[in-house]
Amino acid sequence: SGDGSPPVGERFSARLGSPRPDIQISNVKIPGSFEVILEKGEGDVFGFVNIHALLDGAPVLVVKAIQDNGVLAQYNADAAPGNRVMPGTYILEVNGQNEVFSMRECLQTQKRVAILFYQRP
Repeated sequence: SGDGSPPVGERFSARLGSPRPDIQISNVKIPGSFEVILEKGEGDVFGFVNIHALLDGAPVLVVKAIQDNGVLAQYNADAAPGNRVMPGTYILEVNGQNEVFSMRECLQTQKRVAILFYQRP
């Protein structure tokens, strides 16, 4: 990035043994990131497919597809344009977890998730 700040991955990747292990996603507001809280009722699905990806060298998840009948699609219908989650949006954290396996586990087992999404400018 041209503003002299470190790459996004460096700013949030304590899990990579970065030079600043004290920095956690939760404590840093990354420009372009936003948090969405999704809650499933009985029979609901969050309604998106995610895949493993790298963001500036850091392992993350990325939204691959969004199902029309899911909770995420309902959120998108009401969200401001800049806060809609689209395919290609990165997932940096789920319920405070920022390791890929833990994020996926939360998405599979929890009824309520707070997801930190990030879209490249």
